[in-house]
Amino acid sequence: LQGTWRDFRWPLVGRSVPFRSREGTFELSGMRPYDFRTKGLAQVPQLMPGLAPVPADVTGKLDADGVGISSAHLDIFRGHADLHGEVTWAPAQSWAVSGRAAGMDPGELRPDLPGSLSFGLAIDGRGFKPGDPLTVAVNGLSGQLRGVAASGGGRLTHAGDTWTFQQVRVGLGRTHVSLDGRLDRVADLRFAVTAQDLSLLSAGSRGRLEAAGTIRGALDTPDILATARGTDILYDGVSLSSFDAKVDLDPT
Repeated sequence: LQGTWRDFRWPLVGRSVPFRSREGTFELSGMRPYDFRTKGLAQVPQLMPGLAPVPADVTGKLDADGVGISSAHLDIFRGHADLHGEVTWAPAQSWAVSGRAAGMDPGELRPDLPGSLSFGLAIDGRGFKPGDPLTVAVNGLSGQLRGVAASGGGRLTHAGDTWTFQQVRVGLGRTHVSLDGRLDRVADLRFAVTAQDLSLLSAGSRGRLEAAGTIRGALDTPDILATARGTDILYDGVSLSSFDAKVDLDPT
């Protein structure tokens, strides 16, 4: 069986639409679970809000309760990603994809950060609505960003209003960021930043910064224990020639 589609969405009804495809072609063969191959323009708004449709070539098996993806090739951010995984909609909704991306250009998202990045990727979730549990793990980050070497990896989980950071480590030349902990209505975060160029972290900023510490407690009255120093700082309209600070804040 062969055919084409236009303006496809999944699921077919309901307000939550985790997958869209403007147009494409499909082939089905065999008996259930059917072998399939699709080619088309795909969007996954839950992962990449606002991202334009990207070319995708997917093969796998289709069954009554889900789909197994043996190979998915996507052309994205001037690079490509090769993935595999599965999506299940019965008896419970869950999904998982993993693989490797190569030659990704962050300049497609932030024009001031051109480069070429490669990394391993694993994403899994339960449910398809915004706020449903989602975990993203990145490993083996390599390549260049604005002419400096990139490295790192880490694990990020989002569920409802809760964000969890595990072993998040990113290096961009002489700029290094580490983050661990949990953030919702109550914070329990440990962070460290060494930045020779703040514009790598925030567009329009500049300066050198070294900071490390912890943030714990209710977000409106957190306990902050940190040290920080910087020179030639410009951030969010605030300018400082230099500073050296120790913070031990307990609002109680």
